[in-house]
Amino acid sequence: MERKVIIIDSCIWIDFFRENEEIADEILSLPKSLRFIASVSLMEVFEAGRSRGKGEIEKIKKVLKEMGVKIKYSSRKDSKTALFLMEKYTPKYGLSVKDALIAATVVSSKALFWTRDKIFKHIEEIQLYKPESQAWSY
Repeated sequence: MERKVIIIDSCIWIDFFRENEEIADEILSLPKSLRFIASVSLMEVFEAGRSRGKGEIEKIKKVLKEMGVKIKYSSRKDSKTALFLMEKYTPKYGLSVKDALIAATVVSSKALFWTRDKIFKHIEEIQLYKPESQAWSY
């Protein structure tokens, strides 16, 4: 049986780059072939790294490449799915544009999604990844 890839959200990567050892251990325990980031999530990581100064984006790109992390880019179909998700989840849960695009990328990839962002637990189209080694609370 083929294992599903895991798209790792920006909140997890930001903790990783802040040297959270528990997060780092969990990511490194995943086979390289399963490690992905959505392009919109990567933009959020770049944005968070911006305050650390010039060269931080290059450092992030280098580390992710060395770790074998692959980027899942949003497609035209993902834009349509994001619109559907916004119509369904924005009124009740406040789903944002960027989170809708991330969710749509996850849905189209048929991937597991590792996040701590509470909004995603409401999106029934997404299957969340929950590391056994960590007690996640939303």
